[in-house]
Parts: sequence; structure tokens; C-alpha cells
Amino acid sequence: MRRTLGFFAGFGLAFAAFGAGSDIEWVSTQKITMPGQVSYGLEKWRHGHLISVDTGVVDSATFVVSDAEDSGTVFSFSLPNTTRTWIDGFDLDARGAVVFCGQSYSYDGRLVPFIGIREPAADEIRVIRTHPYYPKTISVAPDGTLWTSGIESEQTAGSWVVNQNADIVRHYDRSGRLIASAIPEGQVTYKPRTVSGFLVATKSRVG
Repeated sequence: MRRTLGFFAGFGLAFAAFGAGSDIEWVSTQKITMPGQVSYGLEKWRHGHLISVDTGVVDSATFVVSDAEDSGTVFSFSLPNTTRTWIDGFDLDARGAVVFCGQSYSYDGRLVPFIGIREPAADEIRVIRTHPYYPKTISVAPDGTLWTSGIESEQTAGSWVVNQNADIVRHYDRSGRLIASAIPEGQVTYKPRTVSGFLVATKSRVG
């Protein structure tokens, strides 16, 4: 079954509806002081706050959320039983919750894609494991739901194979349930648009 939920890049799209849950877990986070040396690689201004991600530490990600008065929160994130963490995209909602997507290397050498949600002042982060889908950009809609763009890929005979029939745009509720998806990878003519740039979700459009 497909239903039209909104717009992507200004065009009406038919979205596939889902009801299945995702692989959800809670990961403890640690509030830390402002790092003395920070290698900022990712930054975004949202709802009066600057969100920055320190890319200088490979086994974890440090998020710095500050306001115009230079006060805010610093916290770190890493998945259990992993050796390296990459953050590909992130966003901040109007309440101050930080959402992000990325991937980690597990101890057995597997890539583990995920979406993370840290509610304001929370001590734990809700982690949604999305394998074999790798979200690369993420945005919080006004209703609190999450929109991502990315690719679905699996390793076959030592090589990574992208599923050309899998939808690149996916819509999740706050609990991690996949609500809908759209745009098969094979229909995308400019591939970098899938994995880079910024994704913005409004009440009626995503793009």
C-alpha cells in the first residue's frame, strides 16, 4: 500500500506505508566539559543554537550545543562494542532534543548504521539500528517525526552492493517505527544528493 504523505523537492510523492518496529536500544551518554582542543567537522544553526560535532576522536562523537550567550551542553556518544563512530547528519528540534545519524564499526568488523535521539537533559540516548539502510542526512519535522535520506547497502562477496530498488527517503516516528518511505535509489540521477547536503522537513515539504 502506498499513500501520499508530503512533498520532496517540491514534487508530490507516493510513500510506502509501514507498521513494523525497528531495532531500538538505549545507550548511556556522558555530559562532559567543553573540550580544550576540538576538531569541528560538522556544524549547524537551529532554533537559536549552534550544534557542533567534534570529529577529532574516532571511537566516539562529542556534541556541543551552545546558544547565543555561549552557554549550552556538551555530551559524548558511542555505541557499545564498537571501535569507531562516524556522524553523518544531525538536527535539533524546537524543544532542544538532538537527533543524529551515522555508523559505527563493531568489534567483529561490521558497519552498524543508526539513528540517535537525545531528549533535553537526558542521560540516555535512544538508538534506532537501521541496517541495511544507512541514513546520511536527517531532519526533525514540526510534529517531532524524523525524516532521513540515505542508501540501503549490504556486503556481498567482499563488495558493497547498493539496493537500487530500496527507497532513499524514510520517515520514522519518535519511537523509531518506520512510518513510510519513497524514491527508489535507481530513480536518482544525481547520486551525491542522496548522501550529502542538508535535509529540511516542514509541515508539508521535505527536501
